[in-house]
Amino acid sequence: MTWIPRWRPNLFLFLLLLVVAALANTSSQNTPCPFGCTCEDTVVSCRGGNLTSLPGALPHPSKITHVVVSGQNGVTTIGNQLRQCIQLQLLNLSANNISVIEDGAFADLSNLSTLILRRNYLHWLDEDTFKGLGLLDNLDLGYNGLTVIRNNTFRELGSLRKLDFTKNHISVVDKDAFRGLTSLVVLNMTRNLLKTVPPFVFSHLRSLEILVLDDNLIEELPDFAFSGLDSLKILRLNGNRLTRISALTFVFQSRKASMVEHLYLKGTNLTEFPEKALSALHNLKTLDLSQSNIKVLHNGSFDKLINLRKLVLVGLNNLTVIENHTFTWLYKLEELTVSRNPVLHTLGGLAMTSFLGNLRLVDFSYNSIKVFHKNMVAWDSDVIVDLTHNAIECDCRAAWMIEALPTAKNPLTRRNGANLTCSGPLGLKDRKILTLPYSAFDCDVTLFGNKDVNRRVKMAAITAAVTSILLITILILIKFRIRWLSFFRRQYRYRSYKNNGMFTVDKNGNCSEEGVPMDVIYTHIH
Repeated sequence: MTWIPRWRPNLFLFLLLLVVAALANTSSQNTPCPFGCTCEDTVVSCRGGNLTSLPGALPHPSKITHVVVSGQNGVTTIGNQLRQCIQLQLLNLSANNISVIEDGAFADLSNLSTLILRRNYLHWLDEDTFKGLGLLDNLDLGYNGLTVIRNNTFRELGSLRKLDFTKNHISVVDKDAFRGLTSLVVLNMTRNLLKTVPPFVFSHLRSLEILVLDDNLIEELPDFAFSGLDSLKILRLNGNRLTRISALTFVFQSRKASMVEHLYLKGTNLTEFPEKALSALHNLKTLDLSQSNIKVLHNGSFDKLINLRKLVLVGLNNLTVIENHTFTWLYKLEELTVSRNPVLHTLGGLAMTSFLGNLRLVDFSYNSIKVFHKNMVAWDSDVIVDLTHNAIECDCRAAWMIEALPTAKNPLTRRNGANLTCSGPLGLKDRKILTLPYSAFDCDVTLFGNKDVNRRVKMAAITAAVTSILLITILILIKFRIRWLSFFRRQYRYRSYKNNGMFTVDKNGNCSEEGVPMDVIYTHIH
C-alpha cells in the first residue's frame, strides 16, 4: 500500500488556485481598451465614443482611478458594470441620456470621491441609489429632471462636501431629505421651482457654509427658514420673487448668533428694506440688494449691521430717497456702491459722514442726485469717490466741490471730480464744475462753508439767553423770600382757622386753635 502525505491534496488545490488567478490576470491584461475609449495607466476616457452602455470589461480594472464617459454618448442606464473598479475615485457620466440608476449600482465603488451625473434625464432618486458611497466628496446632479428630493436619499453620504442640483425642476423637498449629510459644505439649488423654504428643512446640515438658492420662485421666507445652519457663511437668494422676509427668518431656535457673512438678495421684489429680519445678522459683511423694488432707505435702516464691509445698491429702479443717518453707523464699511438708480434724486446731508474711516470705495455714479454734501467722506483719506453722471445743481450747495475735489488725496477721486458736470441752472448746464469760478455759484462760498459754525453760534446765544433768564428768576426769589414766606404763613393760619372754626390768642398775642372774636383774627392776619 502506497503512503500519500495528507498535505498533498491541499497542495494540489493551492496550485490550482494559482493557475486560475494567473489565467484571470492574463485575461485582464489582455483585455483590450473598449472601442471609442482611450486607456492610459489608471485613466479610461470615452468622451464622444458613441457608447450606449457603460464598458463592462476594462484592462486592469482594479487599478483604474478615473473613468470618463461623457459627451456624444448614449448611455441610458447605470448598472454594476464598473463593479471591478474598486479603486475608482472619479466617475464622470455627464451629457448622456441616463434616466435609470439601478439599486446598488455603486455598491462596490467604496473609494469613489467624485460622481458627475450632470446633463442627463434623471427623474427619481431613492434611498438605495447611492448605497456604498461612504467616501463620496462631490456629487453633481445638475441639469436633470428631478422634481422631488425624498427623505433619506443621501443618508449614507456622510463624507459628501459638495452637492449640486442646478437647473432641475425641484419644487418639493421633504423634511428629512438631507439627513445624513453631516459633512456637506456647499449646496447649490440654483434655477429650480421652489416657492418657499420649508422651516427646518436644512436643520441636518450643521457643516453647511454655502447655500445657493438663486433663480427659484420663492415669494416669502418664513420663520426659522434657516434654523440649524450654524456654520452658514454665504447665502444667495438672487432672482427670486421675494416680497417679504419674516422678522424671524434668520433666527435660530438654538439661540446661536447667525454666522452669515455674505447675503445676496439681488433681483427680488422687495419693496421695503427688511430691517427687522436683517437685524439678526450681526456678523454680516456683504449685502447686495441690487435690482429690487425698494423705494426709500430710511434713517437707521442699517444700524444693526455693525460689521458690514460691503454694500451694493445697483439698479433699484424705484429708489428715490436715501434719508439722513442711513449709513451713519456703518463704521466698518469699506465699499459702498449706490449706482445706476435712475430716479434716486435725494441723498440726505447726513446720510453718511466723514467718520466712516474705513471706506475705500464710494460709488454714487449714474443716479439723478441733485445735491452732494461735503461731509459725506473724508476727502483727505485714500477713498475712491465717483459722483459722475448725476443731476447736480450748480448752486451754493455745490460750491464746496471746487475746493475739496481738486485737493482730494486719491488721484482717481480727483480724476472723477474733474469730469463732474452741471445739470442746472440752465446757464451752466453741461459745464464742468471744477472749471467754474466762485461767482458762478451765486453765493458767498466762505459763508456757505462756515454754515455749521454760524449755526453753532446761534445755538450758543440762545442757550446763554435762557440761562440768564433762569438766573434772574432765582435772584428775585432769593431777595423776596422773607415776604413770600410770611405771606404763605399767614395763608396757612387763615385756612387752619376756617377748617377748625376758631382761634385763641395768648398773652403775647399769638394765635392758637382756641376760639377768639373775629376782630382779633382780622388784626392778627393783617
